[in-house]
Amino acid sequence: MAVDGQFPKIFAKCTPNGVPIYAVSLSAAISLVAYLNVSNSSTIVFTWLTNISTVSGFVSWVFVAITYLRFRKAMTFHGMDDRVIFRPPLQIPGAWVTLCFFSLIAITNGYSVFFNWKTADFFAAYITLPILFVLYVGHMIWSKNYRIFAPPEEIDCFTGLDEIEAEAATYVSRKPKNFLQRIWFWIA
Repeated sequence: MAVDGQFPKIFAKCTPNGVPIYAVSLSAAISLVAYLNVSNSSTIVFTWLTNISTVSGFVSWVFVAITYLRFRKAMTFHGMDDRVIFRPPLQIPGAWVTLCFFSLIAITNGYSVFFNWKTADFFAAYITLPILFVLYVGHMIWSKNYRIFAPPEEIDCFTGLDEIEAEAATYVSRKPKNFLQRIWFWIA
């Protein structure tokens, strides 16, 4: 990301062996937060860490669904719907269900705090959402791109398309060996 200009250039600096030393150091420093769990108030730290990682996972699925829906919108805009090879029957509705379901789960993750109010528990349950908001807005300011979504006409659907279609042309699908595999292959 630093090489592409999406992160400060210092994180692109590598050792002679090609290890991005500052990026690895920052990742290692963040992982040291886990050692806070050794303190007397380890349950509080553990709650914060589990909530941050859990809600981050939920939000990542929200972003996956948004990305897929934007991809399909761009494919439709460019008139390339017929070139989408893998088409499960519930592909687009499934993305919408994923978007709604994981948004709801992320928002209601800490619902129990409203029945027995403790400010610390509220922040522990919902700290991830403001962190992600700050990171997203910070990236918008850093990249000087103030749009939430790129318009479909600006989404590149052509770079690498020939290689992908050549690989897809040589793909041989697996044959189901039994009834359960036939159901699984239909679902997946």
